[in-house]
Amino acid sequence: RGGGLGCLGAEPRRLTHNDAAMHEPGPLSPSGELILYRSNARDFAVFDVVALGTDGNEPEIWLEAGGQVSPVAIHPDGNSALVI
Repeated sequence: RGGGLGCLGAEPRRLTHNDAAMHEPGPLSPSGELILYRSNARDFAVFDVVALGTDGNEPEIWLEAGGQVSPVAIHPDGNSALVI
């Protein structure tokens, strides 16, 4: 047992640098190269939809100040997403 990411040869990655911020995971792209999540790290009053490449690059805000939005799906081309 034990499980966790360590058994896959990976370590957890911090998504925000603000301990008071919330982030909720969203979809993984069909290619496995991108994950979307929602975060209030920039502004505690609203959530942004943020993209994070599995290549280790810095997160990129795709939708700023979206309110209470959640990313649901990523288009197969990896350039757009369904957000509700």
